[in-house]
Amino acid sequence: MLRALKNCLLKAGPNSAVVFQAFRLQALMRGIRLRKTDGVIVMTKGRQRILLSPRDTISVPFVGHLWKLFFDTIEGVQRGECRVLDFSQPALHRYRRTGLSFFRHPSLRMTAWMRIRAPTGRPRVT
Repeated sequence: MLRALKNCLLKAGPNSAVVFQAFRLQALMRGIRLRKTDGVIVMTKGRQRILLSPRDTISVPFVGHLWKLFFDTIEGVQRGECRVLDFSQPALHRYRRTGLSFFRHPSLRMTAWMRIRAPTGRPRVT
């Protein structure tokens, strides 16, 4: 039954309101508030926030699952009381441990972006 529901949601596509509500429920189970504001997907947990492009809607569950890894690995920008990782627009980001920077453009899907990372969770240096 769960598999049938998942397949039904996948057929609806990433822009479906039903899919977004399912992602919102899944995020809420992880303590993450999910909303769309001014065409940007906003994920907030405590004083941490991740902004995604609408093109990355399908990546919302992965971002929620890897929340701690994102904030442990990438330096955020302090905006008010929140530390923000903004992947909704082109930007240069910096890895905490190595100090290496990378450019991420919203047209690069989060899943593709995660594939360029080494299995150790560290960026590949090429």
